[in-house]
Amino acid sequence: MGAPSPPDPTKTAQAQSKYDIQTAIAQSELNQTNQNSPFGSMTYKQTGTRADGTPIFESNTVLAPAQQALLDKQTASQGQAADIAHNLLGSNAGLLSGTPNLNESGITSALKRLSRQ
Repeated sequence: MGAPSPPDPTKTAQAQSKYDIQTAIAQSELNQTNQNSPFGSMTYKQTGTRADGTPIFESNTVLAPAQQALLDKQTASQGQAADIAHNLLGSNAGLLSGTPNLNESGITSALKRLSRQ
């Protein structure tokens, strides 16, 4: 009786890879727990499979109505602030160009102009 023949490294690697994929799929599915809170919900669903048979999932987040209203207001406010900034920069572009006169007479002159407006 001789020593047993060593395992084929290619077959061993292929078998290990198969088990690694199965473990990864199981772990992914365990982590995809639907969630509900006062702020909204997140749900998972399988949308298909890859060519190798592994599943493809998507998550969907829905804010609670009050949270969605806050997000809508925040987004609108940011848009308005951006519009205001754009308009101010455009209408005052001349004030921002050139080298400012920061000596005493330049500052005094600028303050007098501002006080007349």
